[in-house]
Amino acid sequence: MKRYYCTYFDRNYLVKGMALIESLKTHENEPFELFIICLDEFTRIILEEIDYSYVRLIPLHEIEYHDTELLKAKKTRSLLEYYWTLTPTIILRILARNPSVRTLMYLDADLFFYASPDPIWQELDQHSVMIHEHRFSPEQKYLERNGKYNVGLLCFKNDSQGMKVLNWWRSCCNEWCFYRLEEGKFGDQLYLNQFPTRFQGVKILEHIGAGVAPWNHIQYQFSIDEHGKKWVDNYPLIFYHFHSLEMLLPEVVIPSKYFPITPLTKDIICACFEPYVDKLYKNYKRIQTIYPDFSGGLVKNRMLNRTLLFIAHQSIQANIKHFNLPYTIIPLTQDWLLYSTPDLRSNTRHKKNQSYLSNPSPPEKLLDQAKNEQRKGNIVIAIQLLLKIVNQYPNHPLALNDLAIIHWNVGDKNQAIHYLKMAHHHAPFEKKIINNLGGMLIHLGRKDEAACLLNKYLSQSPDDIEIQNLMNIC
Repeated sequence: MKRYYCTYFDRNYLVKGMALIESLKTHENEPFELFIICLDEFTRIILEEIDYSYVRLIPLHEIEYHDTELLKAKKTRSLLEYYWTLTPTIILRILARNPSVRTLMYLDADLFFYASPDPIWQELDQHSVMIHEHRFSPEQKYLERNGKYNVGLLCFKNDSQGMKVLNWWRSCCNEWCFYRLEEGKFGDQLYLNQFPTRFQGVKILEHIGAGVAPWNHIQYQFSIDEHGKKWVDNYPLIFYHFHSLEMLLPEVVIPSKYFPITPLTKDIICACFEPYVDKLYKNYKRIQTIYPDFSGGLVKNRMLNRTLLFIAHQSIQANIKHFNLPYTIIPLTQDWLLYSTPDLRSNTRHKKNQSYLSNPSPPEKLLDQAKNEQRKGNIVIAIQLLLKIVNQYPNHPLALNDLAIIHWNVGDKNQAIHYLKMAHHHAPFEKKIINNLGGMLIHLGRKDEAACLLNKYLSQSPDDIEIQNLMNIC
């Protein structure tokens, strides 16, 4: 029976979308059709030129046409928030306009298949809806506040129960879909938490090899057999979700912009990242034969530094040497090199410092140990120590403050603000927290929010010159 998939992306995800398309073609054993909503005209033109025979292109305006609720929501959303808002509407429109499509599987554009999706379809079986869990590793469990389930892969049947879920989700996203955590909502994702309890016929995907991602991969063992097949805890690796991967150049890729908070190992990089990076590179070159100036998706404002682990094509090895950075170079293949830092873990089940972390210690001692590890550059160990404090003492403001600083320094600004707001809630007049939170809010352009915070502090400590100077920036 023919299978149907859908995805959407713009020029900034074009090379990733092409990698998804080609990996699905490689591993899908059944006849299939992939609907792609082109979020800009450049994407549609390039894909028309490439002419994948199993792809049906749909311009965005066909989804938006006469949809007053969606277009009203568009006016209140950032571009990313609007894309998230689109997700249920896209699935709904494809099912409504194509009666022959009895089941539709939605895929995020930054997924990549390594094996047949047959086990996913088999699990769906008679259910009307399928979702999958993040399956957070213990050290990243705190991220579950943004949603137990991930939107990266979803299945909906065109039956009464599937349509009931989909229409409810669309209505929720049209009403509220923002890039912030607010009253039990976060983007389009946190609504999925209600699917299994609010509706019948919802299946939660169980296969370990489906849904591997940066937030869970460190808890698994990866291997490649003599036939080149990828395995994760002795299950076939079906797909990986490349959230947080950044490309500086077609030849230089950062596996995770949140490293080392997102931990990595060589076996993860070899099994998952190297094949994907190679496909992205080749897609760039392919697009540039059509449009030589193409640079979609490249990150312009990030520089290589001693903490960034990255993968680079051997053709630019000489250029990288000019940076004089203390990397350990690990060959991955004939074409690709890993520029490693000391934070690269040696195996997926990290044993180092296990007893050190499990011994009971007072929070002040753990806090000092975490600061010491930060000074030595051992960011992962520092995070583990701080999280241990927070697990034992959830209201510990200084541990929350230090977690915020680490997240801010690696670019995870939303998580940093979240931790600082928690710290401020428990210590509303702690100067260090006020100073850090106020400064971050000002940096993000949220000056009214910063002014309110600083004014409240100054009402109790009106002579604090440092906070007054920060207030003057607002």
